[in-house]
Amino acid sequence: MKNLPNKLTALRILAVPLLVVAYYGYDFKMLAVGIFIAASITDWLDGYVARSANQETPLGAFLDPVADKLLVVTVLIILMATHHDAFLTMLGTII
Repeated sequence: MKNLPNKLTALRILAVPLLVVAYYGYDFKMLAVGIFIAASITDWLDGYVARSANQETPLGAFLDPVADKLLVVTVLIILMATHHDAFLTMLGTII
């Protein structure tokens, strides 16, 4: 991975285990929130850099949505695991 957008996408993928460890391992919930916010910013930044510097690659086009989904699904699983009653109530009102 030579270009910056692919490196930012890889950084976002590597942030997922750090987020989980921060949330559960050390009980630093605010650190986990900070990791999520930083990863979200890199999502915008890698797209901006890839388009503006014309560094779009097939690998980046594949990995970017994978990284996004991995990050969001991980956070949703953490939230459902820790606040499952609230999610069940929310699902009950939707369905």
